[in-house]
This record gives sequence, C-alpha cells and structure tokens, in this order.
Amino acid sequence: MPDNRDSFVWPYLDDAAMLDVLDAFSADDHRALNAADLRLQISESETSRFVLPYNKDIPLAPLRERLVQLVTEIGRKACGRSTEQAQSMIFDTLVSPQNAALILTLRLAATQPGLGRQSAHDGDRLALISSADADRAAKWIADITKRARDARVLVARHPRAKSHLTFIHAKDDLTLHSTLRGLSAHLKDKGDVRLFQPTELGELRLWSDTRRRPLAEAMSDRLGRILGAAHQSSDRHLAHDVAIFDDRHGPVLLYINDLGPAPAAADVFTGHNPAQDLQVQVYDIVPHPEAVAALQDRISQPGFPVGYRMHLHPLRRLGPNETDIEQVQARIEELQDIVDQIRAQDAPTLRLMRFSDAQLPAMIDGLRRLPPGMQKSEHLRYAAGHAAGRAEPSHFVLYDPGHISLDVPEAYWRGRADSGGGNRPLSYWLDPHILQADAERRGNFAVFTPYGTALTPSLADFGGTLSETLKLVLGRLFVDTAHIVENADAQPMFIFSSPTEAGFRLDVEVLDANSFAPLKLQIRMLNDYLKVRGPNLVDATDLQDLAENLYSGSLAEGLQSEARHQQARAEAAWDEALGRIEDDAQVLLRALRFEVGAVQSRFTAAETYLLHAATRMEAMEKMVGVAEDALSGSADIARLLDAKLGEMSDSRDEFVERVLGEFSAAEQALAAATSRMSELQSQIEAFLNPK
Repeated sequence: MPDNRDSFVWPYLDDAAMLDVLDAFSADDHRALNAADLRLQISESETSRFVLPYNKDIPLAPLRERLVQLVTEIGRKACGRSTEQAQSMIFDTLVSPQNAALILTLRLAATQPGLGRQSAHDGDRLALISSADADRAAKWIADITKRARDARVLVARHPRAKSHLTFIHAKDDLTLHSTLRGLSAHLKDKGDVRLFQPTELGELRLWSDTRRRPLAEAMSDRLGRILGAAHQSSDRHLAHDVAIFDDRHGPVLLYINDLGPAPAAADVFTGHNPAQDLQVQVYDIVPHPEAVAALQDRISQPGFPVGYRMHLHPLRRLGPNETDIEQVQARIEELQDIVDQIRAQDAPTLRLMRFSDAQLPAMIDGLRRLPPGMQKSEHLRYAAGHAAGRAEPSHFVLYDPGHISLDVPEAYWRGRADSGGGNRPLSYWLDPHILQADAERRGNFAVFTPYGTALTPSLADFGGTLSETLKLVLGRLFVDTAHIVENADAQPMFIFSSPTEAGFRLDVEVLDANSFAPLKLQIRMLNDYLKVRGPNLVDATDLQDLAENLYSGSLAEGLQSEARHQQARAEAAWDEALGRIEDDAQVLLRALRFEVGAVQSRFTAAETYLLHAATRMEAMEKMVGVAEDALSGSADIARLLDAKLGEMSDSRDEFVERVLGEFSAAEQALAAATSRMSELQSQIEAFLNPK
C-alpha cells in the first residue's frame, strides 16, 4: 500500500533557489523539521518543493511560518493556500532534505560545471561491483585490486537483488605505478561496475562518478554547510561516506559506515556496518559473512587471477635517431587528428529530421515513441517548408540529441518507392567542418548535411565570413529566398542533400530557424493538416492548385512589400525635395521684399523732390509778380521782362515735364514690381499646394 498522507505543500523552486533555502536552515531548523518528517518532491524539470505532513501531535504553525518566510525571501515565490490547506500526497517517492541536497547539487553541477577544490584524498578511488555473476564479479575484483594500491574491501548484501555489493576503496597514485584511472575507459557501458572520486564536505565524504567534473568550490562549500547542519541536528550515528549515481530508475544514494582493512593475498578483512535508513533508492550497506567466506574461497583457488607473474623482459635499444623521432611525432599528430575527428563526430550537436509529405507517417510514428515529457520539451521543434514546383510541403523536426532521442527506421522509409523522398536522407547534422570554424566567421546561420557526411571542400576554406560566402553564392541562385538570405533578423538554415535528379551535384533547401516552433504548439496544426491531406477529403489536383495559389500569393505579398518599401522611399525623397523648394522660395521672397522696399524708397524720394520743386515754383511765381509790378512803368523793362518771363516759362515747362516724366517712370516701375511680386507669389503657392 502506498504511504498516503495529508500534507502542506509549497511552490516549486529551481535547484539553485532550493539549495539556497536549505543552506539557510540552522541545526535547530533541521531538528524541528526532521521531527515533523519534512520531505522534498523532486521533479524532472529541475525543480523541487517542500512537503510537510500533517501531524496533530506536533505544533506545525511555527515550522510553516519559517518555510513560508524562506521560500518568499530567498526563493522569490509567493505561497498560496496549499501551505494552509492540507492535501493528499504519496510519500513513497519523496526524499529527506539531506538526500535532496545531494541530488540537487549534482544535478545543478551537471548544468554548471566548475573546477573543484584540491582535496587531500584526490588520489582515493572507490569501485562498486554489483554483478550477479560471481565469476564476472571476481574478475573485476582481481582487475581493480591489481591496478590499484592499498585496496580495502567491503562486501554487503544487495538491497533489492539476491547478489552482493562489493566496494573496493583504493589509492590511484601514479607515483606508486597505479593504473586504476585507465579502467575508466572500459566502464562506459558496464552498469555493474562503477568508479567514484571523493569530494570533502566537512565530516562527510561524497563519492561521485569519475566521469563527472568535481564540484565547484562554491557548490561544495554550500553542500558542506547543509550536511553539517543536518549532522549536528541528528541524534543517531550517521555514515561518513556516501556514494551517489544514476541508474535507469533514478538517483541512487549508498551510505557507507566503514570501508574495511586491506585484503591480504588470501584473506579479506571487513568491518561491521549497522543497519541504515535509506530512502528513494537509498540502501543500507550491511556486511555479509557468507559472501566474505565465498570471496575468500574464490581468491584462495589456484586459478584466481590475482597478482602478477614477474620476469625479466629485454628492451629494444633506441638510439638518438632524429628520423625515428620525427616519424613517431608525425604518427602522434596523425593519431591526435583522428582523436579530434572522433570527438567532433561524437559531440552532441543539433540534429534535423526531414520528411516528405508521403513520409509524414514515419514522423508521426517516431514522435509517438517519445515519452510524453519529451514530446512537450522545448528542445523538440517543428517547421514546414514549401518550394516552387512542389505541391506538398516538407516537414522538418529540429531537436537536441542531448535531451531528445528520436528513433525513426530511416532505411525502411528511404527504400519505399511510395515514400516520396526520392531516397533522400531523413537524418541531418551540423556540418562538422563549419562547426569547428570560429564563431565570428560562422555568423548567424547553420549548414546541415546528411548524418555522417560533410561538404568537401569545406566552406571554411574559402576565407572571409562563411555567412557572406553563402549569401554571395546561394543568394544569386534562389530568388524566392531573398527574404531569408538578405534579412538581417533571419537565421538561415542551408540543408544540403545528394541530388534526386540527374544532372545535378547537390540539392539545397533554405529555411529560417525563426520559423521553427515547439512541437507541443504545432500539434493542433498537424492534426488539421492530416485531415486536409487525407485522400478521401481532398483530391491531389485540388491540393496542388491550392499549394500553387499559396505560393503565388506569398510571392505577390513579397512584391507588395517591396513596392511599399519603394513607395516609402519615394515619399521620403518627395518630402525632402519639397523642403528644399520651400527653403529656396523663402530666400527668393526675402530678395523680392528687399527689392520692393528699395523701389518704394526711391518713389518716396522722388515724391519729396517734386513737392520741393513745386514750392520753389510758387516762390518764383511770386517773384515774377513782384517784378511785373515793379517794371510795369517801363516798356523796355516790360519787354525785357516779357522776354525773361518767356525764358523762365519755357524753363519751368521743361522742368515740369521732366519731373512729371520721372514721376510717371517711377509709377510704371512700381506697377511692374508689384505685378512681378504677385506672379512669383502665385507660383510659390502652386509649388506648396499641388493639386
């Protein structure tokens, strides 16, 4: 029966935040929470939460307030009604805070690796043999004991199986000619043999897989503080060694109380371990005398492969031959290149699956085989690609093999005549040669080739940036991909395949990485598409017509976008021209105003001159009258005056005519200027206000 309890739960926190909260627990907090049987629920999405069982015999209000405070202040999460109202929880899969701290730290270290602190026990190694085959276990024990130095052995009963667990604690010291670290290369696929390395955590020593990087100093310090506070709060004896690893069921924690003395040639000495409480695949390591006796009998047999058979072996005399040294160095460099190539091929990179429309059942079959958690993963993305001359779309699935394992029988679907793929590959990877190029040269694009192949000669050998090289070459070949290749915000993906038609060397498809979306968001669209493409619903000819119309529509949309862009540029140029014309018109108006003002000034001066002349004429007429009165008695004087008067009259008439001529000329000039000014104003208004 499952252990079902009413419990209070807190919001989920990510691993780093949860470890910070556990680090804030004091020894008194651990003591109170252990008494209340506090547990943690760990999810696969790198989050966890607190679960506190309801217990009427223990005052839980202070503990709940303490947890709410820490989760709110450190975890930055608001606590809801679940911390006040109990709900049913199954406790069989929940873990204690101490075990959770170990699991979360190693899980966090896997995503944030760092350099560990040098420990006094860095040369120590712990081997675990859990094989049910006695002969196989004996072989491993002999091999490890032969490779290591100062080995100590502990044999215990397996917590879940009828076999035994054998621990070998030994030294891996190169100065003592130990070759234990060379054993790691043989343990990649051996689940019944594991090799651990130590990390000092105060009073506790943590044993983790040697293939993991050591914990970063900050992580080990925080984990040491958490476990130190937990140890201080415990009243019972706790183990000083704990081994942790992952199997197919999840994390496994093994608390080890004593790693016994070293075995002699025919004897195995072990300590005695008390019973231990383990949770979530956390098992008690208990000595088993019968297993020790069986191991002793096996070791004492003559054919047991332990120890070395020593003899003298002559060494080949190597002289100081530079030619031999150069050949050896060249061979070393060649082997190193092979190692780099193997590592590059095995490195986890993005993978792309391409399916024709007829191969869509293969994609659906591969996706159905995935666990539900992987189907909802953000690392699994989908996009459809269309091309001219092809009615049906191609379907692409982009995924990270480090998180997703997509299994599709490629050989079967490529060989089917009705698959529509033309024997085109389904599985693609990032071109390894381009992937090794500098990031500054690669640019914002990706090149995919069929899995296990690469472009030769490599595009990285042409010089310059690879993105500019691809845009220069492929941008001229594909008119309908200009919106991807020439768009600065796009992320082009170039997919190279073997040619499906005679006369061609390569097939190339171009996609935008921004068009990919998580598969979980595309499920509804795929279901609708499967309904539409069904042969009972839509005729193939109608489907082809629809595809061609959609393709033409997308092309027309591109032309419209380009036309709108050109119109915007023309409007901007027109506005700039109008601005320049308006500035020139303002300059011309200012010049005309200056000229009109000058003419008006000249006209005013002429009018003033005429008034002054008229005043002088009046004075002269008065003088003439006086003279006529004075000379009226003398005929000679009269004749003389008549003559002078005639001359003066002629002069006056000539002067008046000249003044009147100047006045008329001024009026004509003013009228002409006024007319020209009106004409210019009309032209300016026509420029500024076009119809």
